[in-house]
Amino acid sequence: MTDAHTEDDAMTPTIARSLRARLGVAASLIMLALAAAGCGTATEPAAPPAQPGAEIVAGIDTGDALAVMVAATETAYTWTPGPDRDSAAGVDRASGLLTEQYRAQLGATASGLAAVPAGVWARWTHEHASITATAVITPDNHPGDTAQTRQRVVALTQKTNGTSEPERRSVLYVTASATPGGWRVSLIAPR
Repeated sequence: MTDAHTEDDAMTPTIARSLRARLGVAASLIMLALAAAGCGTATEPAAPPAQPGAEIVAGIDTGDALAVMVAATETAYTWTPGPDRDSAAGVDRASGLLTEQYRAQLGATASGLAAVPAGVWARWTHEHASITATAVITPDNHPGDTAQTRQRVVALTQKTNGTSEPERRSVLYVTASATPGGWRVSLIAPR
């Protein structure tokens, strides 16, 4: 008869190998599950596939709805009073990033996206000021993305260069719609 400790000692390498193998399989399964979960979460969905027919407009890939939103709002709200007759000039420059229907809808009221009193515009013109806009998509809740629309809240900051005026800050609701040529902005709604 053999000693009980001797039999246990003889089995230990086999048990250890089996345990290591099971742990290795479990770790592999966990890593696979984590990798699959990383493809998208409830708060930050995976990037949508590239938009068929997407174009490059003003250096912006129209296959990326959020990039189109940022570029369109920054362009629409960046002005050079004097050469620009009014704030509608920014919207004109952004027109390639807007849907045709939205451009038609804005028409002559494009300057209404940013109400700048005539006296302020005149002062900026006299001071040779320029207004530079920076747009940031906020993490605020927004309606769910669909194949046809993306809606986001955009924080807009306008810096007035050439004057001592403080930055102007505003919040915009922006919608991008899918078009045959990629994403285009179909609504800018100042809040």
